[in-house]
Amino acid sequence: MTALITPFRDDGVVDEGGLRQNIRFQLEGGVDALLALGSTGEGEALGACERLSVIQVAKEETQGKVALWAHTGDSTTERTIKKTKEAEAAGVDGVLIITPYHCLPTQEGVVAHFRDVAQSTKLPIIIYHHPKRSSTSLEVSTLQRLSQIDNIVGVKDASGDVGFVARLLWALPDLDIFAGDDLLSLPLLSIGAKGVISVMSNVMPQKMCELVSSREKALYYELLPFFQFSQCESNPIPIKAMMHSLNMPSGRCRLPLTPLSRQYREQMHTLLLSYV
Repeated sequence: MTALITPFRDDGVVDEGGLRQNIRFQLEGGVDALLALGSTGEGEALGACERLSVIQVAKEETQGKVALWAHTGDSTTERTIKKTKEAEAAGVDGVLIITPYHCLPTQEGVVAHFRDVAQSTKLPIIIYHHPKRSSTSLEVSTLQRLSQIDNIVGVKDASGDVGFVARLLWALPDLDIFAGDDLLSLPLLSIGAKGVISVMSNVMPQKMCELVSSREKALYYELLPFFQFSQCESNPIPIKAMMHSLNMPSGRCRLPLTPLSRQYREQMHTLLLSYV
């Protein structure tokens, strides 16, 4: 599943034509699913009308060829439910929802949050576990409780903790676990993760599909420098810079995210020369 960027025009408006172009590139690359409006897609920086327009464009371009997911997480349960209902009405196939951020809920609060959100929708839900962004680390016991809710179907893990994912896979073998960090894609696939929700596949969808299907160590090490570079600054700054350099629709990130720092630009150009 590719975590799509949201391209912007020079005037800062969402580049719908560029989004269509990027989605067609993903379909040609053979991905299984697309995710709109995640952290890579700067969903938090978009207004309600912009969010719906992104979903509408993606829905028109995919036409059921691949599953279309949208991130609908927010810092409160009420806003998360609102975004989830809007995405459901717009026709997405499922939603990714991060643990509420800023408010620092307890584990009991997390359970209550996802229970109420799940009851508000018929869509399948993937829980997004990213402690660095949400400041809340989930416990395996918490996810065991949440896995009992029918439409919670998986976890995207970006904790960076292979041991945690191993314990989760052992405790919940029927729950779909996705690597949420390209850098740990092969390590997590090798211990039982179902797939990857990828940032780098914005640029190289075919390579990422090949890695997921083949689990080839040589291919992983070929892609490793790209995975590392994609994390040199806050996502999606590096991936948008790479796409711009490759003449792919991208545009600048919205503030407070800034363009790629000068110190990384030469490294990026050298890296991309090895790819093209």
